Amino acid sequence: MSLISSLPYDILFQVENYLSNRDLETLIKTFFDFHDKSILFATYVKLSEKKIIISDTLRNELLSENDHVYLGPTECIQFLKGIMMFDESYGSNIFPKSIVFDLILSKEKAFVEIHEEMFDFLKNERHKRRFTSSRFDLVVRSIKEFSTEEVSIFLRNLAVGIGPRTRGIIFLGSVINIDLSYVATLFDSLQCLDLNDFHQHSKVDYLPQSVENFVFKDVQLNGKKLPDNTKSLRLKNSTFNNCLGVRLPVIEELALCNIPEISNFVSQNWSSTLVSLVLDSVELKVDNLKLRELHNLERLKLIDLSNEFGYGFKCPPSLHSLYIQDKYLPYLSIDFQSLPETLICLTLRGDLPFKFDNIAFPRNLDSLVLQGGGGIFQCENFKCPPKLQKLIITLQKFRNVHKFKLAKTLREVNLSSNNITKISTMKFPCNISTLCLSNNNFSSLNGVQFPLRMKQIDLTQKYSLMGAYDFTKYSWLSTANIFISDSNKFIFNGGVKIINDYDWRVDRKWKNREIEYFY
Repeated sequence: MSLISSLPYDILFQVENYLSNRDLETLIKTFFDFHDKSILFATYVKLSEKKIIISDTLRNELLSENDHVYLGPTECIQFLKGIMMFDESYGSNIFPKSIVFDLILSKEKAFVEIHEEMFDFLKNERHKRRFTSSRFDLVVRSIKEFSTEEVSIFLRNLAVGIGPRTRGIIFLGSVINIDLSYVATLFDSLQCLDLNDFHQHSKVDYLPQSVENFVFKDVQLNGKKLPDNTKSLRLKNSTFNNCLGVRLPVIEELALCNIPEISNFVSQNWSSTLVSLVLDSVELKVDNLKLRELHNLERLKLIDLSNEFGYGFKCPPSLHSLYIQDKYLPYLSIDFQSLPETLICLTLRGDLPFKFDNIAFPRNLDSLVLQGGGGIFQCENFKCPPKLQKLIITLQKFRNVHKFKLAKTLREVNLSSNNITKISTMKFPCNISTLCLSNNNFSSLNGVQFPLRMKQIDLTQKYSLMGAYDFTKYSWLSTANIFISDSNKFIFNGGVKIINDYDWRVDRKWKNREIEYFY
């Protein structure tokens, strides 16, 4: 049994209530004020399951997401000190497994003081021992205005506390002001390095040998060889200065975006060990790809390739996920029936030269996304894969929606922007939890049977719906996007979150119009 499940129900209820409403600021402040150690303990156990992001950019705001929690600088100190209220007998369960410091280099007094307080806390030997089970990542911003020495001092003060447990660093700013060899000394367990030079194209003269995952944006690698243990490489607007002579290690993940002279680079570095490949805005002929040779490739993403791409496209034999997006690919030809049985995710976006409604999709698909084109979509021709759980079809012109058949396995359906004029004849499987029908052209919901187990629904249209609608029988519903006006009325169970979207042509007085709840 977990630590938190052993706590009294009333305490758990209070913590869950705050977390579900994303009001962690009130939660922490309230429990610190009352010094209720049991509730505070429950809070920390819950937070330890999430990634804690300590950020200078939030200006003391505290926000929560499903798997992330954002703490401002002030809450950060309070949060860290609160953990130390519990001695070693509580174990490591209250300590976050992952902490990200997102920090701004600044000479402003407020930033300097809060950073010094944070550094002093992390340097404390007792505190360092308590965080041995935590992994740290670091984002450093606004480097350009600081000298190499000033950047090094800032990093050294931080490394004294978290250096050995820091796994990833992202530098946002002028890379030329960073001594990467010194960084490697301070953070000797570094595994991920992301250099974003913001279009300065600074040269990189050193690469830490312990790093396995590299991301380079707007930098010149100056002919440097990547470490032999490199597993992942992502390049955007970056060069090696001499692509012809560059040989990569045997890597598993490769992403290339807007890289010049890429054909020779690809031909020399194609490896059957690749598991993930992303090609974005690169000039390549299909003959250079030889995708069928990538026997271990599981994820393939192709975005805005040259018009010459498309002849004889052959899918890798073990592919799990295929993503193709392009503004215009007139020659793309895919034999969908020959796609491997391993394929579970398929995404097609853009003006592709085939209709979506008459394709025989692989039977094992779990996710199918079809967006773009704007052509006629004959619903009776659509063959929904029998195991599908997520379906997104948008920017089409639906015809004969009463013949649209959906798989019973579906959990998420998005049919927005399809010019649907009548939905009363559509049949939705009861297990759908998320349903989006926004930006279509129907004006009434009369006769519609929505999924009984839906939790989220989006019904916002270009114009307001007409009539009165009772949603109280949908007991699972938690969130509804609707456009409210004098022409309609909606009744929901208590606790349903209403997002009242409204068209810009409608008077703003409707923005906060009261919703009627049924209790």
